[in-house]
Amino acid sequence: MSFINRNVNMFLFFLIILVVIIMLGGTVFYGGRFTNVTANYNEMVKQVEDLNKELIKYKAQYNYSEAVLAKTTTEKENLKKVYTTQTGRLESDVQILNSTLSRSQSELTITKSELENTKEKLESAESRAESRQEKINCYKDLLTQNIIADSCG
Repeated sequence: MSFINRNVNMFLFFLIILVVIIMLGGTVFYGGRFTNVTANYNEMVKQVEDLNKELIKYKAQYNYSEAVLAKTTTEKENLKKVYTTQTGRLESDVQILNSTLSRSQSELTITKSELENTKEKLESAESRAESRQEKINCYKDLLTQNIIADSCG
């Protein structure tokens, strides 16, 4: 039996060494895998942090753009109100100016006709004054000649 004992002990020793080698190989293999997994995890965590920083930056840009858009929209609405108000005011001013223009044109026409009438009256008065001046001159001539006659008309 000593042979079986020796073989069994050898077999057990060989099994223990085999188990130790397998355990060492597994530890080395899985240790390397764990190192790779940890490195991949750390790299992905860094990528996530970088993406988070970039997301925060883009979110800030979005919020700024949204605020600018809201301000621009408000300014556009205010300008539209001012434009509408000013347009209405200008249209009413145009109507007032057009009525003033037509009234002034009719007054100008009336004034022109009055001017024509006054010119005619002036010309008539000038011709009468000229005619009377001629009579006065005629009477002066007659007086200087001491002729009393009804010849000056």
